[in-house]
Amino acid sequence: MKKRKRKILIIFLAIIILALVSITIFKILSNENNLTIREKSYINNVRSSLIDVNVLSTTNVFGRDGGGVFYDFLSSFENEYGISFNKIYISDTNNAEGLSLIKSTISPNNARIFYIDNYVLVGKSYNFIQSNTITGTVGVLRQDIGTINKYLNANEFKTYDNRDALLKGFESNEVTYIAVPMIEYLDSILDNLYSIIYHISDMKDYYYLAYGSDDTLNSIINKYYNTWDGQTESFNKSLYSLFTNKLKITEKELDIINNKKYTYAFIENAPYDVKRSGTYGGIMANYIKPFSQFSGIVFDYKEYKNINDIRKDISKGKVDLYIDYYNINTLVNIDSLYSVKESVVMSNADTRAFTSVLSLAPNTVYIKENSIVRSYLENLGIKIATYKNNKEINKLLKNNEIVIMDYPEYIVYSRKNDSISERFNFSTNMTYNFKSNNDTMFNRLFTYYISTIDSNSLVYNGIHNYDVVVTSGKWISQITKYALIIIAGISVVSYIVYKSSKKVYIKSKIKKADKMKYIDVLTSLKNRNFLTENIPKWNQNTIYPQAIILINLNDIQGLNDTLGYIEGDKQIQSFANILIKTQLDNTEIMRTDGNEFVIYMVGYNEKQVLSYIKKLNKEIKDLPHDRGAAIGFSMIEDDIKLIDDAINEATEVMKKNKELVLGETSENAIQKSI
Repeated sequence: MKKRKRKILIIFLAIIILALVSITIFKILSNENNLTIREKSYINNVRSSLIDVNVLSTTNVFGRDGGGVFYDFLSSFENEYGISFNKIYISDTNNAEGLSLIKSTISPNNARIFYIDNYVLVGKSYNFIQSNTITGTVGVLRQDIGTINKYLNANEFKTYDNRDALLKGFESNEVTYIAVPMIEYLDSILDNLYSIIYHISDMKDYYYLAYGSDDTLNSIINKYYNTWDGQTESFNKSLYSLFTNKLKITEKELDIINNKKYTYAFIENAPYDVKRSGTYGGIMANYIKPFSQFSGIVFDYKEYKNINDIRKDISKGKVDLYIDYYNINTLVNIDSLYSVKESVVMSNADTRAFTSVLSLAPNTVYIKENSIVRSYLENLGIKIATYKNNKEINKLLKNNEIVIMDYPEYIVYSRKNDSISERFNFSTNMTYNFKSNNDTMFNRLFTYYISTIDSNSLVYNGIHNYDVVVTSGKWISQITKYALIIIAGISVVSYIVYKSSKKVYIKSKIKKADKMKYIDVLTSLKNRNFLTENIPKWNQNTIYPQAIILINLNDIQGLNDTLGYIEGDKQIQSFANILIKTQLDNTEIMRTDGNEFVIYMVGYNEKQVLSYIKKLNKEIKDLPHDRGAAIGFSMIEDDIKLIDDAINEATEVMKKNKELVLGETSENAIQKSI
């Protein structure tokens, strides 16, 4: 019976695997980005020659000093196909001919667009501008004036011949604002702490690949671009470097910023904030999630039931960031440029006509409880009452009451309620702003990053994101998702079973009878016997990276000689307690000699290992006697280096540190020695 069941299971698994393999092969063969025989032959023929390509070398993020998205793309292409480019650095893209990676304010033909930027209005300080009507003088480049004045209505425009003259005129207060392409001028904006105060969404700046005369090469490059998954990473890397450099954020400050998980607090508020099946989305997600990708900062999206719960956690320091729909007015304000636009909504059965906010004055108008627009409306003489949720809105509209709701909320609400309509909408002089409970450098980084996001396109992108998240929570979607997971899981069961025989679990429970053999009496840590017995097993571990840290407490013998063995033992025990208190997952800690300790780590990269050593150094300063410690470590990246090799290497580094630095932290010594 057992054999029969096993046979059925094997047949079932074989069918699933065969189906998956067939689908994979079909997708590979039908992939339009696969190279043709002719294209493969072309690559072989040109590998020994250089291909000329013009590359922009004077703009932020995409091409400056041999770095940026354009250069990353070319390098990735060269590595993939073994083709070499002769990169011709150019600053003037108007005269570029042939294969070129350049930019232009004109939508290109016969080209592959990498990125579409837009122009922005820049001021010396933040000044909310609600529309394209500008009070003050706007500085622009002479070549842009013909287009700029179509999109901006300013008191006066002043033209300049080049970038340097424009920036000089702005700095000397010849003009109130400047209208410039955002990415190109971002270095000056950040360096001088200027403010982006308005996005001129319709005036574009295109970054693109202009094709050359070689159609075969054009086709190969186009196909590679379709499959290149490094563009977002390259863009964020270059942008992050620009931000941190120009905002003068130090490595120490970046460590502080990145050394925690930030809590974003929200109450479900369609379509601004929503969470389904653990996925957060909505309009505000289009601010926070791109920022998280850009900076590497991790957020916990915590949903609350009511405002009072948020207030309590704010007072306890448990909330790092929230958007102030709720009129709580605490913490540091971070401007978002997201203008508050309201819709006046009424039942279709209500025949009253209103055309402006002031015309509502004799009537009572209902708005969401704690809405920030309350004071704005009351100052206009509007009588205000409140509602809590959509159920109450339904009742109000059935009773022919007037409801004012956010314009994006109306878009979502109206899709399920065809008995209501928007009579008109209006913009306020207000913005939805973030509130932050974080340090200055986080706030500066976040403030300037979100100012680069065009709030004009945010609404519809955010509503789409909201729809995606909500739809993913529907039961049909969930069943489909879990069915796919189960099928995929079954197909890899045999592989997992095979690999599990090789997988090593480093945490080893010690039997009571073996404690005398494997446990150090003084510290209750594992001892050298434990290390020696486990080395063969750890050498078979295929999970990388691994690390060995070796720590040697300084001057234990000196303590024993001058203050007695009790003080020496106290120093050792105190350090053992530190190791126990700070122990990370997937690590083993052993006392291998009188003053020597070994830590075996699995799944931690070099940066994480150094961060852990840094933490240990801080703790070592609190030992009963300020003698310090010498620390060495060695990384294991593959099965070539064995545990013994790593221990020997860590020992040499430790000895070098002990000789190299007296009175200097082991962390600094390690940094110098690697």
